[in-house]
Amino acid sequence: MRCGRPLAASVAAAVAISLSACGGLPTTSAVQQGSLVGEQAAQPIRVQPDGPSVGATPEQIVRGFIRAGAGAGFDDDHAIARSFLTPNVKDDWQPDSGVEVFGDQSPLRIELLNPTTVRVTASIVAQVDGAGSYREVPAGTSAHAIFGIQKLGVGWRISLPQKGFGLWLSASDLDRIYQPFTIAYVSTATRTIVGDRRWFPITSGLAPTLARAQLAPAPSYPGGLAQTGVPHRPQLSVAAARPRSPL
Repeated sequence: MRCGRPLAASVAAAVAISLSACGGLPTTSAVQQGSLVGEQAAQPIRVQPDGPSVGATPEQIVRGFIRAGAGAGFDDDHAIARSFLTPNVKDDWQPDSGVEVFGDQSPLRIELLNPTTVRVTASIVAQVDGAGSYREVPAGTSAHAIFGIQKLGVGWRISLPQKGFGLWLSASDLDRIYQPFTIAYVSTATRTIVGDRRWFPITSGLAPTLARAQLAPAPSYPGGLAQTGVPHRPQLSVAAARPRSPL
C-alpha cells in the first residue's frame, strides 16, 4: 500500500510515535520522508462504476453492486451502488461500516441459493473497520455475505443486504481509494504524542471524517496509555470542517 499523502502531512509532522497498521504501541520508529514544501497534491484516480444493466441476472446484480462500491471519490454518496438496491432499503445501507479486502487474484464466488437469495464468498487478506483501523487477517480467511433479491419492473434489485455489510474491495481498489492518516493522542504516562494509523477514503468529505476521528475517544487497544485531550462529547460544526477558499 502507498503511505502518506500531503493531506496528512500537517498531522503526521506532529507525531513522534506511530502505531502499526494492525495496532500496538512501538517504542521506536523509522524516520520517514514527508512531503516536499510546495509539492502538488496528487489526486486519486476516479473510477465511474456502472449501474444495473437491463436484463441482469440476480448474480450479476449482486456482483455489480459490489463492484460499484469501488466508485468512492467519483461518487461520494455511492448513489450508483445504491441503484442496485430496492427503493425501500437503498438509504439504509451504510458503506462506511467497514471494508472486507480480498486479494487481486481471488475472484468473488457468487452462488444463487434459490430464486431470491444470492451468496457471495471471497478469500480476504485484510479488514478495515468503521473507525478506519486496518487489520491483516490470517491466510485462508474467508468472508461470506447473503443478499435477498426482488424482481421489480426495472429488473432484479437487492431487497435485503446482509446486516452490517459495508464495502468489499480488492487490494488494489483499497490502495486507490483509501490512504493512511495519523490520528494523534496524548500519552498518559510520558510527555509524548501517540499516533494511531487509520485508513479513510479520499473523498470530498475527508476533512470532517478526520475531524470526527480526532475528536472521538481514544481507542482501547493502547491499553489506556493515550487520551485525546479533547473535552468530553465535543460538537463538530460542519461549516468549521470545510476548507476555506484562498484569499
